Amino acid sequence: MRLTFFQYVVLTALTAQIVSAVELSASRAARDNTITNTAAASSHSTLRADEASPSNSESISDILTRALRADTVGLRSSNGIASYDEALGIPKCSSEGTSCDTGDLVNGRGPVYPEPNYPNTLGLSCIDGTSGGPSDESVDRIIVSSESGGYLEEEDSAIITATVNCWADGYANDYVYFYYASDEADNADWNFIYRIQCTGGGQQTLTTSYTLPKGSNQAVRVSIRHMENDMTNDGDKCGFGSFTDNDDVAFTVAAASTDSPTASLEPTGSPSTPRPTPQPTPEPTRVQTLSPTESPFVLFSYGESLVTDNNLDIQISDGLNAKVIARAGSRVNLANGGQSSRAYHMYMDGAGVTPLRDGGYVYVSNSEDDNGKAGVHGLYFSNDGQITDYKTLLYGTTWNCGGGLSPWNTWISCEEHDRGQCWQVDPEPSSPNHNSPMVTLLGGDGGNYESVAVDNTNENKPIFFTTEDNSSGELRRFEADGYGWDALHVGGRTTYLEFLDGSTFQWTTSMWAGQRSAANYYPNSEGIAYHNSTLYFVSKATRRLYILNLTDKTYTSERTGSSWVGQGSFNSQPDQIIGNDMDKRQYIYFTEDGGYAPGVHVRDREGKYYTMVRAVPGGRYAGDETVGLAFSLDRKKFYFGFQEAGVLLEVTRNDGRVFN
Repeated sequence: MRLTFFQYVVLTALTAQIVSAVELSASRAARDNTITNTAAASSHSTLRADEASPSNSESISDILTRALRADTVGLRSSNGIASYDEALGIPKCSSEGTSCDTGDLVNGRGPVYPEPNYPNTLGLSCIDGTSGGPSDESVDRIIVSSESGGYLEEEDSAIITATVNCWADGYANDYVYFYYASDEADNADWNFIYRIQCTGGGQQTLTTSYTLPKGSNQAVRVSIRHMENDMTNDGDKCGFGSFTDNDDVAFTVAAASTDSPTASLEPTGSPSTPRPTPQPTPEPTRVQTLSPTESPFVLFSYGESLVTDNNLDIQISDGLNAKVIARAGSRVNLANGGQSSRAYHMYMDGAGVTPLRDGGYVYVSNSEDDNGKAGVHGLYFSNDGQITDYKTLLYGTTWNCGGGLSPWNTWISCEEHDRGQCWQVDPEPSSPNHNSPMVTLLGGDGGNYESVAVDNTNENKPIFFTTEDNSSGELRRFEADGYGWDALHVGGRTTYLEFLDGSTFQWTTSMWAGQRSAANYYPNSEGIAYHNSTLYFVSKATRRLYILNLTDKTYTSERTGSSWVGQGSFNSQPDQIIGNDMDKRQYIYFTEDGGYAPGVHVRDREGKYYTMVRAVPGGRYAGDETVGLAFSLDRKKFYFGFQEAGVLLEVTRNDGRVFN
């Protein structure tokens, strides 16, 4: 049953008071139990944006429309400083502008660390927790800004920057939730955007982005929750825990520009916008003949027109098709008509493809499960791309996130937790190391490791680069002493990336210098790729791609998705990357973590970005992340998945040609 808005407010208040009374009688030490296990479990809860929404009385839309009066629409200001609005009960920016900043209006939490005009939620719909003090959880500031630098406009990308305080002794269990609402009917309730786990104690600055919906009056909510004592589900709009802080800000949004050269494709049933011809003619410069004896190779043009597949709930570049080949928790259908002996793994993540000696290949995929339930699994294919087997290659690890391929066709799988390591796994059944995965030297004493790339220019001393998803996670460079399996387990030297003045860098033996550089320049680094003396990697915190020239030790950087071509958008955090066709076109493929329509995006050598495939905006995959990018050996099949939904897809060209 869906509650009326009045019932929702009353229930919220009563629940919060009950929780606060219980928690005030308990000792703070109770929070220390099972922090790691609870954080791990909560990080994989399925997010629902359709639960417990107020309706049937005065909706969020009604409140926004009433309080942000029509006579404010059209007024423009670049000031962007919010003031408290008694009618709304939250800070608001009444004029159209490039940003809206709460300043100190939400600093603190409820009566504990006194927050001005608490609880600062629309219609008093959420009540703040009343336990703890200034060192505990709070939302202290919210800024909503246009990603383009222009006015906040409908259907444009906006960035939410939240300053929050995370509990120093239990930040691993602190999660920050982002929501949006507008006075337009389809977005009249709170809609989930993204969730971010605190990576340290004390004050943290967290960012996410979303596409501004229709509606001149809009609002954003930021909610920090300690998941051990918060009574809500992940999808609920209010946190009810005794250390929870929920804060909103309202602002005015300009109507969408009508002279934009390209428009983001809307979901089926949304207001129509001009769309390109469904079958665009390829540009003449994008056709290349490989040789007189071969059929012409046609370069695929990504993102010129996106076609909606309602069955899969995706929008895919016209000329491509996709199908589901595995689902988490279900047995895999094999080419011989049978099924795999075990169900496909949960929380798929980083992946790669390695060749087999019999001519087939293996799609090697991490499981980012928690508490010793993670590992690596292999989906085995014949030489003609038919699934023949599925089995586990590594088990008993925790949060295996990214990884990378070695020059000798093994898979390196990295754990993402404080004591995580990078494991070497051999998918080849005839190899003597097939059943003996081992911890490598790449991770040193342990860390929140992500992805691996290798420079194999000198085969006797291959160089491995490893990223770390931490606000001060240094990028590591490991020079091995030999080639082959043992090279990652015996000998070698580790140095760390340090950015210097003037867009230059060096490799230093000081881990502290590397950590300081990461904190200042490239926090929370994720995907990484190497090609021809050039290293590419992304920072999800800054949403930037860094390009390092390893020869002259200079670097450049750019915001991912900054130069866009065609339909789609790349507004949320970049995650894994892989390179393909690097000699000619330098294509880099990106996964996307979170947002309204997470997708797979492509960057070419000129720095232009395209969407290959994405979730239907606001559909079943909203807030999910794309994972597991890999090409088959013949480059005719492309694999990717949605992690939380547990769906692995295979993408091919309609004309049957190779991708590039």
